[in-house]
Amino acid sequence: MSSRITRQIAHLKKIALGKAAVEVPKMTSLSLEFKIRNSHGHMGARKFWKEHLPSLQFHNPEVPMTVKLIPEPASEKEAMRAPSVLRAEFSNRAPVVIDMKNRQSEEILAEFIEASQSKPVKLQTFPVGEFAKIKLNKIR
Repeated sequence: MSSRITRQIAHLKKIALGKAAVEVPKMTSLSLEFKIRNSHGHMGARKFWKEHLPSLQFHNPEVPMTVKLIPEPASEKEAMRAPSVLRAEFSNRAPVVIDMKNRQSEEILAEFIEASQSKPVKLQTFPVGEFAKIKLNKIR
């Protein structure tokens, strides 16, 4: 296979079978809010958005998910006060709010999974067919 196809398969496999391959029961919405730039503790939020949100969207297609990117503030003081927040709303309980500032994406994901009572997607319920059998060395 060409390297381009191999990369695409690896990306799709990561979305379908990665760490964020979870079903979130009774979640009605998910929103992320963080700065466009990584400075002042917003890198973990950006990585969560790029690495884990696609998988969450794939396994929870009925849940609206929004991302609000805050433009770079004019002053340093305002930049330090800019929020970096994940907010999940549920139909049967209080919302989950996670402060993502100065945290790594893996920490944010672990806290979200625990707080939202998410359940891993079972491979038997997910029709991957031959897709799951493809072995790649470059999966993270």
